[in-house]
Amino acid sequence: MLKLQELVSKEDHTKLTDQFTNKNTEDKIKHITDLYHSYKIRELATQEMKSYLDKAFTALNKITIAESRKSEIIKLAEELMSREH
Repeated sequence: MLKLQELVSKEDHTKLTDQFTNKNTEDKIKHITDLYHSYKIRELATQEMKSYLDKAFTALNKITIAESRKSEIIKLAEELMSREH
């Protein structure tokens, strides 16, 4: 939501802030989801997650521990990256 608020145009900002007081839940979800899609928020979040994952793997490679232990951490990180919710 913060990234969306940062990126929206003035017109879309008004649409977004109107949803904060919208009592119709279905309507609110539709309008905010449409804005998320318009500004590609999911793609931006995925890029940011991948950036942090790369940094984490770089740091992990610098640690001297058994590869089997590293593989457990890598597997967990990849599972977290592919989850939907």
